[in-house]
Amino acid sequence: MPMVAGLTPAALLLGWAVILATIVSSPWPQIVIVAITTTVFALFLATTVLRRLLRRTRLLLLTVLLLFGWMTPGMPISGLPGATGDGLLQGVEQLSRLLVSLSMVALLLEYMPTERLLVACHVLLRPLGYLRLDVDRFILRLALTLRQIDKSGEEFAPSISLQVPD
Repeated sequence: MPMVAGLTPAALLLGWAVILATIVSSPWPQIVIVAITTTVFALFLATTVLRRLLRRTRLLLLTVLLLFGWMTPGMPISGLPGATGDGLLQGVEQLSRLLVSLSMVALLLEYMPTERLLVACHVLLRPLGYLRLDVDRFILRLALTLRQIDKSGEEFAPSISLQVPD
């Protein structure tokens, strides 16, 4: 990947993190619009990565919506037993934050190779060495984890066939 405007991988990763933190802290109506926009944008630019991330986190996304929608006190919604309007609004808001995060991660993984991502993490985490934290060990573990995740995504293809009796 060529450097964008002469930026190093560490500068790109830091800029990505600042943009993500800014977007995720947006208030209620804006975060939903940004989530839709970011998700559509990522679907066009990082289709396979985003689909894989959404497939792996679909239960988390559903759980967040259900927990907020049905466990938050508020005015009940007719037609949805146990659900509250406040809870569903908060659920959609948190779901939007997760979708923005997943879309941004998909774009990062699509356009920044793993090696550059690891270099960027190493550069940004190097100051933690002054606190006697082993940054090299952390980066090695991160590299092994990322490699295993890439392998598991390719190897894991469950073959469950449901047969309907005649």
